Order: sequence, then C-alpha cells, then structure tokens
Amino acid sequence: MPAKNYAFVDRVCPVCNGEGGHPSISREVCPECHGSGLVGGYEEVPDIHLKFNPTPFSESLRATRERRKVSMRTLALHIGVSVCRLSEIERGFGDAPTPEEEKKIREWIGGGNAE
Repeated sequence: MPAKNYAFVDRVCPVCNGEGGHPSISREVCPECHGSGLVGGYEEVPDIHLKFNPTPFSESLRATRERRKVSMRTLALHIGVSVCRLSEIERGFGDAPTPEEEKKIREWIGGGNAE
C-alpha cells in the first residue's frame, strides 16, 4: 500500500473571517484562530511527480561536465546562464535550451574549457 502524503493547509478562520478579532467583541482575540486569522490542519494531498525528460543532448552535457569535473556554477558562468537554468537543461526539465544556449553548450562539449 503506497504511503499517504500530508501537508499543513491554512484556511481563513470561519469565526473571524480572517480578521483575527472576535466578531462579537472587536478587541478580543478570536478564540478559534488566536488572532492569526487562519486555521488549518493536516490534510491528505496528492503525490507530486515532476516530469523530467532528459534528451541525448542533456545527457551528453551532464556526462561531459562530470567527466571533466567542472562544477555547475563554473559551467553556468562560462555559458552565461544561471545554475538553475543549467540544471533544468541537464535534467530535461522546463524549456528546451535556446539556440544561443545550445550553441555555447555544444562548443563547450566539443572541447572548450570552463576554467
């Protein structure tokens, strides 16, 4: 049986309507939310599966980078992209590399250094 996932979910307090004060006496703190305006609890949530689709290009990039022992930060600076963007390209996640990004990466894979 698969494990169930739970997360704490905040909801607007039904007693004070998210205001934090008690509706009958405005100076009192709401007894339900204790002044925060929110109430919540743990609820079962669906599994989240990120979709990675590595391509031969992205796999070649990662293999070359790891073989040359170049950090993602160093290569990202060399190519002119953020580390997050380089990671997306390597994992096949998000948008495909732009023609300019792909050109710089192919040049680097072909023999360039990122030092």
